[in-house]
Amino acid sequence: NNHRPSFHEGVVVKVNVNQRYATTSTTHAVLKQIAAEANVPLQKVVVRNDSPCGSTVGPILAARLGIQTIDVGCPQLAMHSIREMIDTNSLNQATRLYAIPTHERLCPSQLRVDVNSHTENGENGDLMSECYL
Repeated sequence: NNHRPSFHEGVVVKVNVNQRYATTSTTHAVLKQIAAEANVPLQKVVVRNDSPCGSTVGPILAARLGIQTIDVGCPQLAMHSIREMIDTNSLNQATRLYAIPTHERLCPSQLRVDVNSHTENGENGDLMSECYL
């Protein structure tokens, strides 16, 4: 179920089709590669289309600063309550993930996007079905 984060299943990537979160397909693809390097699982959480949701500062920062942004964090119980909690395994995973340098990877000049999914590793050009570094 992509609508609910789970403890011990990895760092959460938040996605919303109404752009309430800053995650894009490009930033998600880059994060997948970084997570693989750090040996950290990711879980994608998608807000149900019949459920309203809040937002984060991610879209505002992305728009105002012009930087590649992704909304990511640890799965939590009771967010914003006095009994908010996370599991230590997820905190450990997030710490390992955040320790990998990312600033150069999200630079647009470092990314290539290929729309030709049949092309293997961009041999027929710089177009690929996912983002590569």
